[in-house]
Amino acid sequence: MYRKICWYTALLILLVFTIVGCDKLSKYDLSGQIEMELKTDGSTYRKIHEFDDYGGDLSDLIPRTSTQVVGDIVSKVLFDFRRSDVFNISNLFILLEFIKDLTVGGDTYTFKVDFIENPPDKFNYLQIFNSQREEIPLTILKDHTEIGRTRIDLKEDEYGTDHKGDCLAYFVESVTNRKYLISVKYYIECTPGRENKDDSKYSSPSSITISIEAKIGNPHYLQGTLELSEEESIRVQALDWDLDGMFTNNDRVRMDGKNYPLNKPFKIGKGKKEKEYIITLEPGDDEGEKFFLNIKRTDE
Repeated sequence: MYRKICWYTALLILLVFTIVGCDKLSKYDLSGQIEMELKTDGSTYRKIHEFDDYGGDLSDLIPRTSTQVVGDIVSKVLFDFRRSDVFNISNLFILLEFIKDLTVGGDTYTFKVDFIENPPDKFNYLQIFNSQREEIPLTILKDHTEIGRTRIDLKEDEYGTDHKGDCLAYFVESVTNRKYLISVKYYIECTPGRENKDDSKYSSPSSITISIEAKIGNPHYLQGTLELSEEESIRVQALDWDLDGMFTNNDRVRMDGKNYPLNKPFKIGKGKKEKEYIITLEPGDDEGEKFFLNIKRTDE
């Protein structure tokens, strides 16, 4: 119950910040033209895969399958004993593995996370293959791993444990010869329950949380400044959302922390403050390093 309250609180805070950001832009007329310049220090921004789950014990995390046989196999892999509160944390990593296909540049790539070592002590669990099933080399930029205890009893142990990984790398797309950043973050946390043995002590249930997120992005992006008033301005970025290595009207624009479509109408604000816009992008030079971003009102 306590964990659910925390999740609801976090979602409420995120919603408040989102509303505040939208209200900020809705106070102004964003119409105009912005000169955009090419930048090369971008980050990851488009999700390849995301998974998270939590529960009171290990049985809550067993995948629900259509056949009892598969469920029994997964249970046997995860459990060391019959009790669902005593287990080897290394076995949880199988729940974080995935295989996803995504078109990047001029080819379709397969992204595979397979935890060869459980728990891993280095970034060796991501592989990328092109459409010919050839593995693509990765250049690691960041490799941060924290390893906790590998065995835990959620009812008897005094302390919990967690495992974390935060890794960043890039690969070169063979058709466009452009670099693409890719990040993988995972987290496993196990917290034993606390019994209320006397009225002065706080009691809480045991909990297990697992999550993983993989994102990709073109480090090349366009950036300009939108003047909202004489006192206030915001940074505007055009992101290569379709990952084709070019900036076109198929991509997206980021303003005040939120992404907006190009070449499609969208609304900002509510009620009397609601305004509808359309954003287009046009090249400003032959070298492809300058563009103009046009923001137009469509509801006037």
